[in-house]
Amino acid sequence: MESYKVPYRPRYPKEGYHIGSVSLTLGKHFETFGGRRGYGKTIEVMPLSFREYYSLFYREFFPLKAKEILKGYLETGGYLAYFNSNLKAEDIIGFLKADIRALERSTDIAKEVMGAILDEAPSPISFNSIAREVGISPRTAREYVELFENLRVLKQVLYLVGDGKVYPRKERKLILRDSLLVKVMELWTRRKVERAVIYEWLVQEHL
Repeated sequence: MESYKVPYRPRYPKEGYHIGSVSLTLGKHFETFGGRRGYGKTIEVMPLSFREYYSLFYREFFPLKAKEILKGYLETGGYLAYFNSNLKAEDIIGFLKADIRALERSTDIAKEVMGAILDEAPSPISFNSIAREVGISPRTAREYVELFENLRVLKQVLYLVGDGKVYPRKERKLILRDSLLVKVMELWTRRKVERAVIYEWLVQEHL
């Protein structure tokens, strides 16, 4: 992706207000991407939505300004730590790999599974096809997809028919949940995701 810097001064963060940093907090069964612990509770800080990101610059909506700010959102995602140059894509890869190891999973398999997902995007994909591509069992493929989902890296979008019935055994779409995460996964897996795919994923995530 081309480099882009938003030419506006954000209204936030104010003094004493902290948001946007990335940390990975180990839980009993899974870890939360962007998790934070305080006062005995796990507080999950997800990336800013585009509406929240836009509000850093303007209170009212201006279509032309929104179009320009969207370029910055596609580059930095919803993480202010990255926006403020306090975080690098390589740092997130390191955090992710550390968590995968902590959960006694293979970072090599995780990387290959993510690569297979990006190769097929935005088409629906099955655990069987991921398994064939990586050389693992469908059960293992499913475990790693669910691992990425629990880490808040991706979301599974199941097949839905007109009558509202969901078919969990059919191929499903696997979407990355933030444009910065797309950049990170591109760097890690040495793949390239088309801009149109990123647009689709962002719309699905926001919906």
